[in-house]
Amino acid sequence: MPCASEGGNITPHTLGDCSDQEIARAIRGGTGCDGTRLFPVMPYFFFRAMSDDDTAAVVAYLRTLEPIENDLATTEIAEEVWATIPQLPPLTEPVSAPDPSDPVAYGGYLATVGLCVECHTPLSPAGAPIQELSFAGGRILAGPWGTVATANLTTDVTGIPYYDEPTFKEVMRTCKVGARELNHLMPCEFYKGLTDDDLSALYAFLRSIPPVAHSVSNVDEPTPCPLCGGTHGLGERNPAPAEP
Repeated sequence: MPCASEGGNITPHTLGDCSDQEIARAIRGGTGCDGTRLFPVMPYFFFRAMSDDDTAAVVAYLRTLEPIENDLATTEIAEEVWATIPQLPPLTEPVSAPDPSDPVAYGGYLATVGLCVECHTPLSPAGAPIQELSFAGGRILAGPWGTVATANLTTDVTGIPYYDEPTFKEVMRTCKVGARELNHLMPCEFYKGLTDDDLSALYAFLRSIPPVAHSVSNVDEPTPCPLCGGTHGLGERNPAPAEP
């Protein structure tokens, strides 16, 4: 049986017959235990950067979970969709995390495996991340909770230049900016477990990102944004991208 393409049961009920190496391959390579390709809603393109030690720790943790019997039907993905998704080659060299003594590099590593750039980068109409707006917010997350646009994390005046390190740590641990609560889609419940050193590194990395002007709000009435092509609060304040 596939490890994750069956619907995401990653308790030992499903993973029990998988080797540690097979689970690691699923996490960082997008290939299930039986060789089935996993759809990249499982973010293995980002987890690819996860170090060998951190991957081994994740696998060890998954082994401790209570087995839950929840067999789900395999999702069918059209061949033309698969044709647009590159298949990752096996990892053949050791993967190490950056030295924590380099906070910017280590913070970048945490931001990658923590999927910060995935959520905080808007998508083009074709569904690809708009690289020029990396970390500049405006990705639209719609569901039963309503519609939420992610925040601009850069140091531009439209982002979070006013965050000092203590403020950043408080926001990450409480999901509050002063008295204002962030939407629950910001997973502070998970990130609040990061150590002070990890949060300091993540802050250092975010401060190193070039500022990108992109006004985004979840308080103001959504309007079309010429810059990212989405519809979100303060969208009308953003100019259209410059012609190449």
